[in-house]
Amino acid sequence: DLEVMMLPATAIASELGDTRVTNMVLLGALLARRPLMQLASVERVLHEKLGTRRVHMLEINLNALARGVALGQEQTASA
Repeated sequence: DLEVMMLPATAIASELGDTRVTNMVLLGALLARRPLMQLASVERVLHEKLGTRRVHMLEINLNALARGVALGQEQTASA
């Protein structure tokens, strides 16, 4: 089945301070709707890849992921 959702992912990423995390907003929303992998696994990989070298990017990516999950849950509740 095909499911289409209109999400303000770029606007949310912009609010967070960097449109490059739009993909993390979308990933969070996807995982809220279709749990293809555990959220903890994504968070662990972000910590491994960004870690202490890019603390700011780690924080913004984690926030984007969380906002996406919340957005996906809202869409699920209203569907």
